[in-house]
Amino acid sequence: MQIIIVGGGIAGLAAAVGLTIKLKDCTVILVEKRSNWAEQGSTLGLAPNGRVALRELIAGAATDVVDLNALLQENGVPTSSEHDGLMLGWWQLRDGLLDILRASDQITFHLGYVLQSMEDTEEGVTATFSSSEENNDEILHIKGDILLGADGVNSMTRKCLGLPPAEFSGTHVWRGKML
Repeated sequence: MQIIIVGGGIAGLAAAVGLTIKLKDCTVILVEKRSNWAEQGSTLGLAPNGRVALRELIAGAATDVVDLNALLQENGVPTSSEHDGLMLGWWQLRDGLLDILRASDQITFHLGYVLQSMEDTEEGVTATFSSSEENNDEILHIKGDILLGADGVNSMTRKCLGLPPAEFSGTHVWRGKML
């Protein structure tokens, strides 16, 4: 089985980790619009239930690759003495998930590409991507059995499916940067 994941953020990487650990016969092609894995982004609050979910997600991963729990504990700032939550840079969690995936022979990364269209056929799905970099006209056509959209609030996957854009829910988030 070949699975295409659109989006290399926390959701896309977590899905790729789970799929490569649980489905040994699958290959994952992850396509991300950014052209690099720069240390950028905001602070992430990881609640206790999120830490439990991560532990369950990576159960079965090669423990000699990365100890994600130790990485989180080392880089995170506790949210309070009463809870097991952490605040850490978004990229720190992303990099821990990336380390797990880089040790797998089940995944291929394509950086710097944006989904343009997809076609559902009897054989699966064909996705067309264009370069997100200026002066690069390269086009990728990728065939898979499943396409998983994890490309954020302004999702091209959603647009290609003809779904309405995301709507403001009335919820606000405070963002900050840890120094």
